[in-house]
Amino acid sequence: MIRALVVDDEAIARAHVRRLLERTGNATVIAEAACGRTALLAIETHKPDVVFLDVEMPEVDGLFVVSRVRDTLVVFTTAHSRFAVDAFSVNAVDFLLKPLPVLL
Repeated sequence: MIRALVVDDEAIARAHVRRLLERTGNATVIAEAACGRTALLAIETHKPDVVFLDVEMPEVDGLFVVSRVRDTLVVFTTAHSRFAVDAFSVNAVDFLLKPLPVLL
Protein backbone atom coordinates (compact mmCIF):
# COMPACT_ATOMS: atom_id res chain seq x y z
CA MET A 1 0.00 0.00 0.00
CA ILE A 2 1.39 3.39 -1.02
CA ARG A 3 1.34 5.98 1.77
CA ALA A 4 0.47 9.41 0.36
CA LEU A 5 0.42 12.99 1.62
CA VAL A 6 -1.88 15.43 -0.21
CA VAL A 7 -0.92 19.11 -0.15
CA ASP A 8 -3.10 21.86 -1.60
CA ASP A 9 -4.35 25.16 -0.25
CA GLU A 10 -7.85 24.36 -1.56
CA ALA A 11 -9.83 21.86 0.52
CA ILE A 12 -11.89 20.78 -2.50
CA ALA A 13 -8.73 19.93 -4.43
CA ARG A 14 -7.32 17.92 -1.51
CA ALA A 15 -10.57 15.98 -1.22
CA HIS A 16 -10.59 15.22 -4.94
CA VAL A 17 -7.01 13.89 -4.91
CA ARG A 18 -7.85 11.82 -1.83
CA ARG A 19 -10.87 10.25 -3.59
CA LEU A 20 -8.82 9.48 -6.71
CA LEU A 21 -6.09 7.82 -4.66
CA GLU A 22 -8.50 5.83 -2.51
CA ARG A 23 -10.29 4.51 -5.60
CA THR A 24 -7.07 2.94 -6.86
CA GLY A 25 -7.08 0.50 -3.95
CA ASN A 26 -3.28 0.79 -3.87
CA ALA A 27 -2.88 4.02 -1.91
CA THR A 28 -3.90 5.43 1.42
CA VAL A 29 -3.77 9.10 2.33
CA ILE A 30 -1.97 9.29 5.64
CA ALA A 31 -2.16 13.08 5.99
CA GLU A 32 -3.17 16.31 4.30
CA ALA A 33 -1.71 19.80 4.43
CA ALA A 34 -3.06 23.17 3.31
CA CYS A 35 0.25 25.02 3.01
CA GLY A 36 3.92 24.45 2.37
CA ARG A 37 5.01 24.92 5.97
CA THR A 38 2.54 22.31 7.20
CA ALA A 39 3.59 20.03 4.34
CA LEU A 40 7.21 20.10 5.48
CA LEU A 41 6.15 19.13 9.01
CA ALA A 42 3.86 16.38 7.71
CA ILE A 43 6.63 14.94 5.53
CA GLU A 44 8.99 14.84 8.49
CA THR A 45 6.36 13.36 10.82
CA HIS A 46 4.62 10.84 8.55
CA LYS A 47 7.39 9.94 6.08
CA PRO A 48 5.05 9.37 3.12
CA ASP A 49 6.08 7.34 0.08
CA VAL A 50 4.72 10.03 -2.23
CA VAL A 51 3.52 13.62 -1.90
CA PHE A 52 0.86 15.02 -4.21
CA LEU A 53 1.88 18.66 -4.06
CA ASP A 54 0.29 21.82 -5.42
CA VAL A 55 2.79 24.33 -6.79
CA GLU A 56 1.10 27.65 -6.04
CA MET A 57 0.30 28.12 -2.37
CA PRO A 58 0.49 31.10 -0.02
CA GLU A 59 3.73 31.75 1.88
CA VAL A 60 5.72 28.65 0.92
CA ASP A 61 5.14 27.18 -2.55
CA GLY A 62 5.52 23.60 -3.69
CA LEU A 63 8.85 24.21 -5.40
CA PHE A 64 10.32 25.37 -2.08
CA VAL A 65 8.87 22.33 -0.32
CA VAL A 66 10.39 19.89 -2.78
CA SER A 67 13.77 21.63 -2.51
CA ARG A 68 13.80 20.66 1.18
CA VAL A 69 12.66 17.05 0.77
CA ARG A 70 14.85 14.01 0.32
CA ASP A 71 13.88 10.39 -0.30
CA THR A 72 10.22 11.18 -0.98
CA LEU A 73 8.61 10.97 -4.40
CA VAL A 74 6.75 14.11 -5.47
CA VAL A 75 3.91 14.42 -7.94
CA PHE A 76 3.02 18.04 -8.64
CA THR A 77 -0.64 18.93 -9.07
CA THR A 78 -1.30 22.38 -10.48
CA ALA A 79 -3.58 24.34 -12.76
CA HIS A 80 -0.63 26.01 -14.47
CA SER A 81 1.31 24.20 -17.19
CA ARG A 82 4.05 26.85 -17.02
CA PHE A 83 5.45 25.08 -13.93
CA ALA A 84 6.16 21.80 -15.73
CA VAL A 85 9.81 22.53 -16.54
CA ASP A 86 10.46 23.74 -12.98
CA ALA A 87 8.74 20.66 -11.56
CA PHE A 88 10.86 18.21 -13.51
CA SER A 89 14.04 20.20 -12.83
CA VAL A 90 13.56 19.42 -9.12
CA ASN A 91 13.04 15.72 -9.89
CA ALA A 92 9.27 15.43 -9.66
CA VAL A 93 8.16 11.97 -10.74
CA ASP A 94 5.06 13.34 -12.43
CA PHE A 95 3.13 16.52 -13.15
CA LEU A 96 -0.68 16.46 -13.14
CA LEU A 97 -2.57 19.36 -14.62
CA LYS A 98 -5.76 20.44 -12.86
CA PRO A 99 -8.59 19.95 -13.14
CA LEU A 100 -7.85 16.31 -12.46
CA PRO A 101 -10.21 13.79 -14.04
CA VAL A 102 -13.42 12.83 -12.35
CA LEU A 103 -13.87 9.08 -12.00
CA LEU A 104 -17.37 7.69 -12.03
